[in-house]
Amino acid sequence: MRILPRLSVVGCPFPPAWGLALVVLLDPGKALAEASLQPSGIVDGLGGLFPQVAALWASLTLAGVMAGVIVALLVALVSRKQALDALRESQERYQGVVENAPAAIFIIDAAGRFLDANPKACRLTGYDRETLLGLTIGEVLDQDSWQTVASYLADFKEGSRIAEVAGRRRDGAKRWWSVSAVRLDGERILGFAADVTERRRRDDARSVFYELVQNAEHVVAFKDRDLRYVMVNRAYQQLTGHRLEDVVGKTDPEAFEGLSAPEQIARYVENDRRALNLPRGRTLTSEEEMRGQGGGARTFLTKKFPVYADDGRLLGVATMTTEITERKQAEARLRESESRYRLLAELAPVSIMAFDAAGRITFVNRRHLETFAAGRRDRDYFLGRRLTELPGVERAGIADKLAALLEGREVDLEAVHFPEFTGGHAGYVNLRGVPLTRDDGSLAGGILIREDVTARIEMERSLTASRNEAQAASRAKSEFLANMSHEIRTPLNGVLGMLQLLRDTPLTAEQAEYADLAIQSSRRLTRLLADILDLSRVEAGKMTIQCEAFELARVVTEAVELFKPSARQAGVALAVYVDAALPAQVRGDAARLQQVLANLVGNALKFTAKGSVVVEAYPLPPRREGETRALFSVADTGCGIADADLASLFEPFVQGSRGYSRNAQGAGLGLSICKSLVELMGGTIAVDSEVGRGTTIFFCCSFNVCDPAGQAVAPGAAPTAPGGLRVLVAEDDRITRLAVRRLLEKDGHVVAEAGDGLQALEALLRQPFDLVLMDIQMPGLDGVQAVRAMRGDPRYAVVAGLPVVALTAYAMAGDRETFLAAGMDAYAAKPVFREELLRAMEAALAAARARNG
Repeated sequence: MRILPRLSVVGCPFPPAWGLALVVLLDPGKALAEASLQPSGIVDGLGGLFPQVAALWASLTLAGVMAGVIVALLVALVSRKQALDALRESQERYQGVVENAPAAIFIIDAAGRFLDANPKACRLTGYDRETLLGLTIGEVLDQDSWQTVASYLADFKEGSRIAEVAGRRRDGAKRWWSVSAVRLDGERILGFAADVTERRRRDDARSVFYELVQNAEHVVAFKDRDLRYVMVNRAYQQLTGHRLEDVVGKTDPEAFEGLSAPEQIARYVENDRRALNLPRGRTLTSEEEMRGQGGGARTFLTKKFPVYADDGRLLGVATMTTEITERKQAEARLRESESRYRLLAELAPVSIMAFDAAGRITFVNRRHLETFAAGRRDRDYFLGRRLTELPGVERAGIADKLAALLEGREVDLEAVHFPEFTGGHAGYVNLRGVPLTRDDGSLAGGILIREDVTARIEMERSLTASRNEAQAASRAKSEFLANMSHEIRTPLNGVLGMLQLLRDTPLTAEQAEYADLAIQSSRRLTRLLADILDLSRVEAGKMTIQCEAFELARVVTEAVELFKPSARQAGVALAVYVDAALPAQVRGDAARLQQVLANLVGNALKFTAKGSVVVEAYPLPPRREGETRALFSVADTGCGIADADLASLFEPFVQGSRGYSRNAQGAGLGLSICKSLVELMGGTIAVDSEVGRGTTIFFCCSFNVCDPAGQAVAPGAAPTAPGGLRVLVAEDDRITRLAVRRLLEKDGHVVAEAGDGLQALEALLRQPFDLVLMDIQMPGLDGVQAVRAMRGDPRYAVVAGLPVVALTAYAMAGDRETFLAAGMDAYAAKPVFREELLRAMEAALAAARARNG
């Protein structure tokens, strides 16, 4: 490697021999030593180094002439050879030093490009010399370090710089280098570099260790061999209130004066001295007390150990302290708690026994002796005896269960028949055994608790018998209601059907009035049946609320409009107002909402002889996201309700007027059912009334926000079943068949009849039909069996997709779902009105189209 360029005489204005001679005459040693590193020659270099050369040139030339050209030339040649030999020896010696230097040495230009580098620099970067000389320093540094170095190069004009930078070796490894740089002549910079990665790692490790110690929750301190403080962490400073500078160089007697008693300080010193004499790796543990910064006495668990240097020199003693004041207090509380719980166990109303790992009893309480001693009331009889040897255990057949406790398994037995009580009688016990384990998981013992539950078992058996009787009575009631409903609805369906047929015939005004009144009475009887069934559903917890989209204003208005004829006839004004702030569509049970409104409006009209009935609906603030709440009110100017009757107003079978002077009809179920339905719809109901002035009933309901894309269909929408259908009516009641047939024929349908399920199946195979009205209870093959045959029997595959409407007197909770699950497409309960029948037919046709594609 050539660090210094060879000297040259290029550019000398005189012959070379003269130039050298003159230089030698001036100061040959200094000239050669300080020769410029640029290739401009000795003379040019001397011109730069010694400005007086030009001034002396003439005198020297004259001296040369006077001495003779030959003498000057000989002197110059001899001196030149000696200077060159000295320069060559210096260059070789410098070359060896650079090549074998332990530090990386390199030269870069102002742009950071490597001009030269020694072998150590190549090993440092991982590049060979040829490759390295083709790189810039930025290509061997991390981006962040290169930006720093680049800023240095930009304003590095003179002097030297030292920095630590992150470098990247050729293999990609990141290393930290300490770089010293000095500006040479011109644009060149001489640099020295050393790998300090390991030193930085040690420094980082020391920093981490220092931060760990400083931020530790425990008090950490270090004292030298004279037991003077060298270092304390923040926890120490927070505990004592001493700053680091307050304690460094002090001993414990000096530092703890006023914080601890003299005898405690003496103990600190004694423990430190004992710890200093411990061998490497040994620790001295003790409890020490002192008063903290707050002045209260505190207890600490202290560990002290000697600290040795790598060469084995004793440096001092380290102390790590953990406050155990709370632990000591907890231990005291634990002892107190143990005494308290032992007393509680002794006085507990159940038998409590404790046992050790071998299953031997170590404690029995007083109740055990009173209940299970069987005449042996002595406590010593049980202590030391094994669990499996307790009196009555073998006869009760629980010895193996108790043995499981000794294997670490819990035991929980209820109502175990136990043959041996203190009184000599047998009874029942609940038994609970819990094993206790040590920290290592081994069994330490356990607790066995026994409770005499004989009286409770006997009471539960009595209650079970009573509950079974009540359930049997409830089932009998439900069956009775179902049968009564069925038996009443079937003839009522015939009556209503005939009345509807009669109403459609040419009648006089008087006859039409009679027919209308009869139909209204049938409707009232139908509502009464529905109320009775709804009440039974509510009591049985089987009432369900649907959640379907509907138009709120339309549902409210239609519920009120049904009573307009009755109101006109009674001379009472009936009005409805729905606030425009209410959403147009909501999701909920429109039918139940209409049922509540119908009951309340009907009641209001019953008790209002003159004046008005007003129904209003307003929005309420929602309680949760996605909820819509509405407040409804039904106000009348009727007779009002006495305060004494308000408390029982919503109870079933209770009416405001009693006895033979009752002014209104009804069974007293409407308001009770309204209350139950409103609560099922997430609301409440209240009443405000004054006798002689009228009554206002308020109720609120919660609905779900309706999807704007959803379509709401209000109950009571006009039926759109197409005319001209071929309909098969499967019904065993002749009058019902006739009524349904005539109703359908008036709408243009072609109707055939069948008296039972088998006849219906035969008729379906004889001729095509568009729809079937199927009764459920029929002799022989019932309606459900007939529909299942249609859907699943290959013999009836041609009619498997035919729509079927369940036309039935079964109207109990769950009946509709049962029949739909059996394969029917729609449901209509008897007695059925013409509009309801057409709506059910429409639904069945739509369901069949969806099912059959």
